[in-house]
Amino acid sequence: MARTKDMAHEENIDGQKNVGERAHKARYSWTIIGENVAAGKGHRDNILNGKFRNIGLGIAQDANGVTYWCMVLGNWSGS
Repeated sequence: MARTKDMAHEENIDGQKNVGERAHKARYSWTIIGENVAAGKGHRDNILNGKFRNIGLGIAQDANGVTYWCMVLGNWSGS
């Protein structure tokens, strides 16, 4: 996102179409998955959802020093 300056849940530059595909590529097997890429009430709801037990956070800065972040919330399925 920092490289393309595009904050989105949709397909990324690596070709994964959504957070589920990105998590699968990272070998994270999940029963529930969520993603936050900005601020707002919907993101608060994800954070407060008691079904999520795991969190991953990525932070990067673009060439102009703008910070981009992405939070992925999930619950490992154990497989």
